[in-house]
Formats: sequence, structure tokens, C-alpha cells
Amino acid sequence: MPESFDCPRCGAPLQYNAEQDGNKETITCPYCGESVIVPESLRQHNQEAIALGEVFKPETIELDDKARPTVIRLDTEAPARSAQAAKKGVGICLVIALLVVGFLGVVGIFTYSTIKNSVMQAVNPVKTNPAFAISTEVTTMLARVTEIVAELTDTPEIVPSVAVDTPTPRINTTATARAEATLAAQGVLAETQRNWPVVLQEKFTNDSLNWNVGTDNNQYAIEDVTIAANKYTWKFTTKKSMGSFSFPDMAPQTDMFVSVDLQMTSTSPYNDDQAGIIFRSSTKDQSFYFFGINPKGSYELSMYDGSGWNDMIPFSSSDLIKDNQVNHLAVSIQGSQILLMINNSVVNSFEDSQLSTGGAGLGLEVTSAGVDATVIFSNFFVRAPKP
Repeated sequence: MPESFDCPRCGAPLQYNAEQDGNKETITCPYCGESVIVPESLRQHNQEAIALGEVFKPETIELDDKARPTVIRLDTEAPARSAQAAKKGVGICLVIALLVVGFLGVVGIFTYSTIKNSVMQAVNPVKTNPAFAISTEVTTMLARVTEIVAELTDTPEIVPSVAVDTPTPRINTTATARAEATLAAQGVLAETQRNWPVVLQEKFTNDSLNWNVGTDNNQYAIEDVTIAANKYTWKFTTKKSMGSFSFPDMAPQTDMFVSVDLQMTSTSPYNDDQAGIIFRSSTKDQSFYFFGINPKGSYELSMYDGSGWNDMIPFSSSDLIKDNQVNHLAVSIQGSQILLMINNSVVNSFEDSQLSTGGAGLGLEVTSAGVDATVIFSNFFVRAPKP
């Protein structure tokens, strides 16, 4: 089972699985690149064999052709009950034996005391009544038998020392603190990627990179798209739900950091119109990722696979978005990790490896007819690590 602990340098949560990692003494933090020593307690913990009683086979729930196990319950009281039953059995046998011995002892004491009393009465008739002597000795014996029975049959309540279904909480760690630590670590990583070399810089003084420009009146919208005065301006009056995406001439990249400034206004009463960044786009497969924001304070991450949309992060609200103002949008993708940034702060992240390489661009989506939407893009940059 994977264990987690925090990176001592950046505070990000690290995952460690002894079965998969071979009990490595060190692992590398994917956020800051630090080589981190795995705590010895985690390595030893993964090597221990813990006997927790009877283990029931996990049930499965069928979901979309995938089987996932439900909670595995462990009977932690089974060993205690077995020991307790054995203890009771031994105690009962000893009690029976002691009672037999006690009865024979009482008979013997009574016989002995009767003979002794007869002799003593003959010698000294004033001696104590024999019935009192017998009663005293029998009482003492029965008291001892009672003590032994109590010791053998004592069954204190068994309280499991480990609550199997309740995970052990981390000291001084809350879900909020861990989330903040993760975002902070991702922010450090994003700053590193922001310093990658620039492979494309577009300040929109002309259309040298062959962006989509011009006017059009088609089945989707009336369009007016221009490049002038350091601005790439899109004006649309929609006739139906539509999307428009524009890609400059550039070499495909595997890992990249893409950023742009944008301001969007829309007459739509809904919060699902959006404009933003295209990345890992393929003109051959007509596929790409799209990170967009809505002017009323929400964002979304989705992927178009050439035939339909897949929502990865559905529309979520963010206080980082400035309503109807210029917002600085950036996305960083390295391997399968996608970091989303709004106004220089990481707002969310996602893991996906369906699209491995491609270009970058800009996009707009309007989901209803009769909407006037305007988007102004500026300062479009693409950065990539050195090969």
C-alpha cells in the first residue's frame, strides 16, 4: 500500500510504495527535484507482517467496466476470543477439581475434628465447640477457592489497539494545509518552467505567424478577427453554440509553458462561455487540450479528441479571476502533469498523458445563440526546456 510523507524542501506530499519502489532509501521529489531520504519507519512498516485476525475477501462494484474493491474489514477480536475461550475451559476444569478436593477436605476435616474433639472433651471439657472449628476451616478453604475461580474466569474487555477502518492522522497536518503545501510546491515548479527558453513570442504587431484573421458570416456566427496595435481581437455574434480556435506557425513541443493576457466580455447570461489557451494541439488529428476562463469568475480544463469533448476539470469558481478585466493566463505541461495558472498563481493541476506533443494556440467557446462576445488577446508566449 502506498505511504505518503512531505518533502523536507518544498513541503509537497510524496508517495512511496515499498512493493513498487523496491524499498528504495531515497526518492526524487517531482516538484522541486530534491533527492529525499525515505523515513526508515516507512521502509520497516512495509516489510512487517501484521496479523489482524480473519480477513474477508473484498467485494467488488462494477463501474464502467472497471472493478474496484470496497472496504476490507479485519476481525481484530478473533485472536482474543480464542484465548478467552481457552482460558475459560481451563478455569472450569480447575474449579470442578477444586470443589471435589474441597468436599473431600471438608469430610476429612469433619472426621478429624470429631475424633479430636472427643479426645479433647475427655481431657478438657471446656474447649471450643467443634462445629465452630469446622466452620472456620471450611470458610477459609472456600474463600481461597473463590479467589482462584475469580482469577481463572476473569474476562476483561478486549479493546483493539488499532482501529482498522480509521487511518492514523498526521500530526499537525490538515487537508487544507496539505492542499496549500501542494499548491506552493507546484508554484515553485511553475516558476522554474516560466524561465524555460522562449520558442515563440507574439506581441501581435502583424500576422507573420499566420493566425486566423478576417471577417466571415457563416452558419455559426458573424466574425470579425483582427491583429493591430499589439492586440489580437475576436468579435463574434453567434447563431448557435460554437467554438473557434486559432493556431500559429510553430514547431511541435513535448513539454511547454504557454502564457497570454486576455480580456473577455459576453452578453450571455450563462457562466460557461470561455476563452483561453490551446496546448499540445495536432492539426493532423484535430486534437488538443483547452484551458479557458469565463469572465464571471470560473475556469475549465478539457480535451478535444477529434470527435468530441472530454471534461477533465469541470467549471470551477476562482477568486483569482478578475471579472471583465485583463487576466494573465498560463499553463505548464511537463510529461503527464498539467499546471493551470491564473494571474501568476497555480489554481489547479491534472495528470493526463493522452496527448504527448503538439503546438499551442488560442480558443473561444460560446454555448448559446444570439450572444455578442469579444475577446482581446495580447502577449502570447511559448517556452520549452532545452533539448
